[in-house]
Amino acid sequence: MLPPQSTREIPKSIDRPSSASCCSSSVDELSSQRCGTTAPANFRIASIDFDGLNGSDRDRALRILSFHLGDVLSLNAVDHGADAIQDLLKRSGYLGATVDPETLFLRQQSRAAVIFHVSRGPQATVGTVAINGETAPFNAQQLIDRMKHGPGKSFDLDEARLDADRMRQWLLRYEVLGKIVVVFVKVGCQIWVLC
Repeated sequence: MLPPQSTREIPKSIDRPSSASCCSSSVDELSSQRCGTTAPANFRIASIDFDGLNGSDRDRALRILSFHLGDVLSLNAVDHGADAIQDLLKRSGYLGATVDPETLFLRQQSRAAVIFHVSRGPQATVGTVAINGETAPFNAQQLIDRMKHGPGKSFDLDEARLDADRMRQWLLRYEVLGKIVVVFVKVGCQIWVLC
């Protein structure tokens, strides 16, 4: 488990699970098999916190979660939320991002605290851009120059797709696009195809 970025105190009455990744298919499994105690099956979500995310990234992560404060806890939803946050970060160029969910239980009140421990890693940059297809009378470098997030700039999958669309629109404006133009972007050791 990653060390938390913030130093907030967890009340002593919250039981910590025996494993850092205490996410199984149901609360009943967690109570009886993982934590070794029985507890009410309907825990309500009392808090959702992010260690390692703040500002707009935290807001975007909250929006993609399928659960909210006050909902009945579903450990599957917590796991899916961690996967969704990790995918969000990867699309934003953090290809080595990891998200480790943790659930803490306040048994007397049937409440649960969900914490996502996020490690972004470095943001990837665009290495090279290759363009396949007929672009004459323009050359590939002229099209690459139309990109807002070209070589050497930070990689964001959505922005890269917008760049590919921008190139196609530019070619259409000059009535050049007779064949399909495919844009390949190399980021680190990965190649992304932007059609």
